[in-house]
Amino acid sequence: MIEFVVKDRRMRYYPDDDVITIRKMIKGVETKHNDWRPIKFSSNGKGYLKCNLAIECRYTNLYKERLIYLANHPDWNIFGGTMINVN
Repeated sequence: MIEFVVKDRRMRYYPDDDVITIRKMIKGVETKHNDWRPIKFSSNGKGYLKCNLAIECRYTNLYKERLIYLANHPDWNIFGGTMINVN
């Protein structure tokens, strides 16, 4: 399990199951319970899986490939960086 953060949202990536979970928030604040929900991805029609998440109170489309890359490279800027050596 790899835990990482996208702005104000904590996420966990489980590489063995290829699942990404996100910490539940209510009104912009994390819940007191240790409640992690799996992220549901849908196809964008071009072969990529995307999700629509509230990041800093604004909904943002994020691609699964980029979230996995961020989990493995925590210093990378997901909103403006290009991925190098994607395996």
